[in-house]
Order: sequence, then C-alpha cells, then structure tokens
Amino acid sequence: EKGKSSQAPFPKKPKLTKAEMRAKQERQRAEKAARLGQTQQKKNQNNKQTAGNANKSQKKQNRRGNEAKNDNQVQLFAHLQQYEDGRSEKLRQFLDSHDIPPCVIRLGLKYANWSISGSNARCVAMLTTFKQVIAEYQTPEGKSLHRDLELYIRPSIDFISICRPKSISMGNAITFLKKKISKTAEFSEEKAKEVLHEEIDRYIKARIDVSQFIAKTGDSKIVDGDVVLTFANSTSVEATFKLARDSGKEFKVVIVDSRPTNEGRNLLQSLVEYGFGCCY
Repeated sequence: EKGKSSQAPFPKKPKLTKAEMRAKQERQRAEKAARLGQTQQKKNQNNKQTAGNANKSQKKQNRRGNEAKNDNQVQLFAHLQQYEDGRSEKLRQFLDSHDIPPCVIRLGLKYANWSISGSNARCVAMLTTFKQVIAEYQTPEGKSLHRDLELYIRPSIDFISICRPKSISMGNAITFLKKKISKTAEFSEEKAKEVLHEEIDRYIKARIDVSQFIAKTGDSKIVDGDVVLTFANSTSVEATFKLARDSGKEFKVVIVDSRPTNEGRNLLQSLVEYGFGCCY
C-alpha cells in the first residue's frame, strides 16, 4: 500500500530483569575503572619519563660544570680524591672545646702552613714545645703529676694531629714521653719536671745523632758523576747531599715534587744556594 514504509520495524529489546540490570551496571563500572587505570598508568609513565629526562639533563649540566671547574685536572687521575683543606673549621671547634697551651697552638699552625717540614725537624720542634708545656704545668690539688700530666698533654697531641698528621718519628717520641711521665711517681713535681727535661734533651740528641749517621751512610753511597733522584724534602737527605759536596764529590740532584705543598722547592732553594746543580 501507498504511504506505508517498505522497511521492517526495529525489533524491540527484551526487557532485562533486575539481576541482569545489576550485572550490566557492574560490568560497565568495571570497564570504566579499567579505562581509568590504563589512563593513569600512561600518565605515570609519562611523568617518569619526564623526570628521567630532567635528571639526565641535570647530570649533564653538573658534569659540564665539574669539567669546567676542573679544566686543569688530568682525566687519568680524575677518579682520585682531590685535595681539600678542611682543617680550619675542625681546628676552631677543637680550640673552642679544649684548653690548648699557646705554644702548642703556635707549633700546630707552623705544621699546618708547612713552615716546619721534615720528619726530624717536626719531631724536634714538638719535643721542644712539650718541654715548655711541662715547665708551665702545675699539678692540680689532689692529683699526681705522673697521672695527670699525660691527660693534660693529650688534647695538645690531638690538636697537633689535626693540624697535620703525625710522622712515625713523632709517634715514637710521644710514646717515649708518655712512658717517661709514668715513671715519675717517686719524684716531687720539681724533680719530675727536671727529669723529663733531661730525658727529652737526651732523646733530641739521639735523633740528631741518628740524622748525622744517616747522612754519613748516604755520603758513602754517592760517587762523582752520580745523578741522585729524591722526592719532596727531607732534612736527612739534605744533610747527606751537603756532606757529600763538602767532601769534594761532584754530582747532580733531581728533585721530584707534588702538590699541594711543593716541599721540594725548599730543598731546591737550599741546594742551589749551596752550589748544587739541580733539576726540579
């Protein structure tokens, strides 16, 4: 018939039961939650990638800054710890919390700025300073010198070590001094100080005698035409060279040095003034 549509009518959807409606709604919620989870996961991945790129960029900038800062640093040794003098703050804190004799402070600062170098020279200077410390020391009431004096000088020893690490000879001298202090129990304070001063003088003389023996032994090994290689600076080595020169031997000295202190320059200056031909 005219006017009637030739298309078949849409079939009606079957009516869902309450249980089916509930199941459908739960399925839709689950699908929505899954979509949200995927979206959040992508967002987190993007954030991590952005953060990673930022960290890489920061590391590159830091590396460039370090390279610019260490233009003169040899790359072969770049992994080694660089010299940094961080003693100033440590010394200040130590002095604030300990009573250090002024003569020890002066000695420590000379160690720190390398005004005194060489194992023997440092050892003799330390013992000479401790003679002054002992002379100025007064035993507190109710205490004995042979026990209290060692406790009294202990912070001074620690202070010296902070200024510059002790040499082996200095460590041996400190052990010697402590042993002698412990043996003064039977003496009065005045007598104990006198005994300690004599022991220190005897020890210093022994150190000087040993240094002279080393110089004589070294002199016997040097002959005309030798080229002798030495590192940094040592009073015993310097004495050896000068003794050999005084005996008429002709030889050259090559001095190898290192930063930050460049101790070898002091040896170089001393030997050149003495008439040596040196290579630094």
